[in-house]
Amino acid sequence: MRRAIWEKTKVMVETHNREAAMGKHTFIMGLNHFADMTNEEFNLRGGLRPIERPENTPSLFPRVPMSRLPRAIDYRKKKMVTRVKNQVPAGEP
Repeated sequence: MRRAIWEKTKVMVETHNREAAMGKHTFIMGLNHFADMTNEEFNLRGGLRPIERPENTPSLFPRVPMSRLPRAIDYRKKKMVTRVKNQVPAGEP
């Protein structure tokens, strides 16, 4: 069962990365130690949960027209992010 889940995830990653190479996505994906888990199992471990707010709660981030946004932001230059961690592909030391 784990092998089948991993193989399905691998196909999804390869498909996404081919599309990214064609410009359809702005990032690439890779396999890691979660690649043999179902979405349900991943979510049970803490997963990625959306932030839930009551409907009438004002947003912390005001809406800004796209024309006023910068084309890119490098948060490394702004010293707002740490160095990259845990980027070793699954199965490598």
